[in-house]
Formats: sequence, structure tokens, C-alpha cells
Amino acid sequence: MTELSELTHIVTKTCKWHKSHVIVFVYLLCTIAMRQTCNLSKLAMFFPDAKATNASSYRRIQRFFKEVVFDYDAVAKLIMGLLGLQEVQLIFDRTHWQLGKKHNNILVLAIVYKGVGMPIFWTGLNNGKGNSNTEQRIDLIRRFKNTFPHIQITNVLADAEFIGKDWFNYLNKENIPFCIPIRSNAKVQRKGKQDKMHISRCFDDLKKTNEIKCFKNRKTIYGNKASVGWATRCLRSSIRYT
Repeated sequence: MTELSELTHIVTKTCKWHKSHVIVFVYLLCTIAMRQTCNLSKLAMFFPDAKATNASSYRRIQRFFKEVVFDYDAVAKLIMGLLGLQEVQLIFDRTHWQLGKKHNNILVLAIVYKGVGMPIFWTGLNNGKGNSNTEQRIDLIRRFKNTFPHIQITNVLADAEFIGKDWFNYLNKENIPFCIPIRSNAKVQRKGKQDKMHISRCFDDLKKTNEIKCFKNRKTIYGNKASVGWATRCLRSSIRYT
């Protein structure tokens, strides 16, 4: 079985589309990967159908997007099935752009594959250009776990906007390790003290560039025990459960 026919078989089994739609989708996957573009008119030029003209291939693509209703859970299963992963790193990210007066604000959950983030699930945020909340993040984690109950989440990566007591508490309860930068003015509980101090004060002894310090014992931050480290070349510390 050739690679093209094998991919066609997998898509047919996963997406339950008409054969003609499956063929167009497989052609799109292959040409996007080879030509590194999402311009449909350019992709049509490289469809592997010797009898078809560029114009007819372009019309086939247009009909595909007009007629096919995507089941994004099925697409996620297709991606994970092709990769054959048994454990994954997850990445949370948020992308925002504005078209006229309309804000497009999307929370994305991706997997890490060979150093590249591949979006698996996402949800629109109806809050202008604001951040996501804990409930929205948890919904995506649950969606992933419900869709792929056999796949282990090794850890969650995110940038500094994905912080918060309830969020960290959820990840801790679910035994999901995570590595997330925190702001230098975040408050940490001092051992044997009632008051708190800025996390940056714990690393005042780091003066040179490219120095790294990690605490052996976990610190209480955002109401949760966490392993904390700091690199002097960074402006923020990192918080991680182990």
C-alpha cells in the first residue's frame, strides 16, 4: 500500500466522508506539507491528478470546503492516530487578531511533536482581546482526556498569562505536571513566616547572566506547593510541579 493510499484509508476510516471529499482532503494535506503554503489556488497547481487542469482542481477544493462539515474531534483523532503517540506534552496558547472592528480571540491547546506545537483543540473567547479563564482551560484539558483517555499527559507548557490559584490547583489535583513562567512580583510564602515576599527576592544572589537556581524544597505560591527555579537571562521565574 503506497503512502498516499494508506493516508486515504486512515482518513476514510476516521472522518466518514464521501470518497471524493477524502481524496481532496488527502491531496490538500500532501500539497500543504510539500509547498508550505495555504494558498488554495497555488495548491491546486500541484494536485497529483494528471488529467485535471489547475482550474478544475481549484473548483474541487472550493466544493470541498463548501460541502464538508468538519468534525474537529475526528480531525484530532486523525492527527493523533497518524502520530501514534502514547504520551504527550500539551501547550496552551492564545492567538488574537482584529479584522475591522471584530476581535478574533482563540484559546488553543496543542501537542508537542518533534519540537513543534500542533493545535488539537481550540475555543473562541468572546471577550474582546482578553485572557482566558480557568474554566475555559479546564474544558480543553477535559476534552483532550475524554477524547484520548489512553494517552498520558506528561506535562503542560504555557506562558505567563496562564497563571492562577484555581488553575494550578486543578492541575495539581489531576497530577498533571506543568512548567509556566510566573511574574517576578508574585508572592511566595516564606518558611516559618506569616508574611510573603516577591519571588524575585529569593534569587537576589544571582548576579551573572546565564545563572540558574532551583530550590530543593517546593514553595507555596498561588496557594499551591511548587518547584521554583530562576534563570538570570530571563525576566520571569518558572514554576513547575514534579
